[in-house]
Amino acid sequence: MTKGVRASLLWLGALMMVGGLMCGCGGTKHPVVPVKGRVVFEDGKPLPVGTRIILEPVDPDRKPATGEVKDDGSFELKHSGGANGAEIGKYRVRIAAPANDSQNFFQMVPESYAEGNELMLEVKPDSTEVTLKVRRKNPS
Repeated sequence: MTKGVRASLLWLGALMMVGGLMCGCGGTKHPVVPVKGRVVFEDGKPLPVGTRIILEPVDPDRKPATGEVKDDGSFELKHSGGANGAEIGKYRVRIAAPANDSQNFFQMVPESYAEGNELMLEVKPDSTEVTLKVRRKNPS
């Protein structure tokens, strides 16, 4: 292989790598910020472990993010592209039952939360910690 061909191949490889970085291969169009928080009933008690939080973007140019509730009611969101957090923007919040307990879950939580009709969240560059409050289906 001649020096000219080798240099051309190196140049082409460098261009392809830069082009891949610029197109964002698997990245996002909008900044992703870390988002964590708690999801609790209005009385402050946490929702069941494994409850899933789904952020459905209002703007179709954004991607969803999801998280799962831990025993203390805390969660951390993960962007659908794999990054930790969510893109800056407005979201409908859906709350889904833990994978193994949908029957009991919807005796406590109105199904309208699963439909995304109850909660909205705006992710801002500085709003990385949030608290979501959920009303009980049959308050006692």
